[in-house]
Amino acid sequence: MRYTLRLFFRRQQVAGIINIPKKGPLILACNHPNSFLDAIWVGVCCPRQMHFLARGDVFDKPWKRAILGAMNMIPIFRQEEGPESLALNKITFDRCQALLERGEIILIFSEGVCVSEKRLRPLRKGTARILQPLLAQPALADKLVVLPVGLNYYSPQTLRQEASLFFGQPIQLPPAHQWADEPAKAILAFNKTLFAALEELLLVSPARELDTTTDALLRYAPRYHQAYDQLRHHQSLLQHIGPEHDALGKQLAAVERQHRMSAFVVQKGKASVLDFAIATFGTLLILPGLAFLAAPFGLASFVAKKKIRKVEFYDSVFLGLFYVAQHLLLLVVFISLGLGVHWLLAIVATIPILWSGHFLCTIYLESFLACRSQLFHNAALRRAHHLSQQLVEQVEKAAEQAVQFRTRVAG
Repeated sequence: MRYTLRLFFRRQQVAGIINIPKKGPLILACNHPNSFLDAIWVGVCCPRQMHFLARGDVFDKPWKRAILGAMNMIPIFRQEEGPESLALNKITFDRCQALLERGEIILIFSEGVCVSEKRLRPLRKGTARILQPLLAQPALADKLVVLPVGLNYYSPQTLRQEASLFFGQPIQLPPAHQWADEPAKAILAFNKTLFAALEELLLVSPARELDTTTDALLRYAPRYHQAYDQLRHHQSLLQHIGPEHDALGKQLAAVERQHRMSAFVVQKGKASVLDFAIATFGTLLILPGLAFLAAPFGLASFVAKKKIRKVEFYDSVFLGLFYVAQHLLLLVVFISLGLGVHWLLAIVATIPILWSGHFLCTIYLESFLACRSQLFHNAALRRAHHLSQQLVEQVEKAAEQAVQFRTRVAG
């Protein structure tokens, strides 16, 4: 899965892994913008094995329950799925309690619903209800840790997107006596603390009507090597987006959409000599990878576009199908070479195939798209590059002016 994620993401920043205890009961409380991809990515990045809470209606068939259970997924039911389903949550909470008593990790999406937007929705009570009986056990309460986990997708529903994943600091839990004496107040206090901790790790759009401009700004805002430096800078910029920037953001998004330009192409502004050299002479290097990835990519893209209606599920379905299809194809190639020629050749042949696929989806693709845009959409490319620079400069100027104003007031 790590190989597939490297193909899927152009850049993935992961920070705060040091905050994950090496052992002991742990609850990872996460926001939920991108369906099953959220659980997959957190699971791949976490150094310990974990169990995931997933929406209960997915477990509607015995074969689904078997597959999802084998993947350490546990059903959690929401009020929307009917009162009879909510009764099943008692089984889920008991199972979570047993796992945490054994020192395991539970990943829960505390919003209780998956929505692809750059804001945190009100938290449900599920995380607190899992905690409540555990904090009544002094020996377990001292060991139990709750970590907020923040997921940010810069350009959802696009291939070669950027994303960031932050494991935050452990949050302060309400005292055990408050859970026993005033459980409703304890749940509210816990959710308030968790909400604030999650927002510290997220890129939040200032207003729903500015979402398009927010997305555009984040695609072109400066990138930093340190993930937390980038997060804080981008959070500062988002606080200063206003209606005066909306026209620029929407114009930029319209040009990108009309000419199918990716942000990394627009950022370059024009293709370099190296881009043309890679696009020209790298063709031979990509042939094994192209033969290997074309069918899985085509299948995943076709099914995701035709069958998926909710944007929150697009990336997850695409990535899942792409992952399964490419591994099945690689297995077919491996067995065919092994039986038809020699098993040593089958082993050796997989290495250039995987390397070629990685080269195709990373270095070659970016150079090829940059050359294509310059040759066939040069005027639009220059306009999009100019608009992106204008948008970032104007918002950075607004942020700088706000800092200067606060300094003068404080002085």
